[in-house]
Amino acid sequence: MPRWLKKTLGVILPTDKPLTFETHVSEKIEIISGKCFIKRDQSEETEVYHPGEFFTVPANSRFNMQSTEVVDYICHLE
Repeated sequence: MPRWLKKTLGVILPTDKPLTFETHVSEKIEIISGKCFIKRDQSEETEVYHPGEFFTVPANSRFNMQSTEVVDYICHLE
C-alpha cells in the first residue's frame, strides 16, 4: 500500500506553552501557513518550520509544537 494515504487537517492557535502530540503511526506534518517551532522527543534542539516545509515523526513517539501565530497544517498518516 502506498505511504501517506490518510490525512488530517489541523490548526494550531498561538500559545505561550508548547503543545505535546503523541504518534501511533509515522506522520509527515506539512505546514500550509504560519511558522511553528518543533522539539522532538528526547532532543534538545528546537526546529523552525515555515509554509511549504514538512517534518516527519516516527510511530510511537512524541513531539512539542509551539507558535506565536496561527498555523495550518496537513498531517499525512502512514
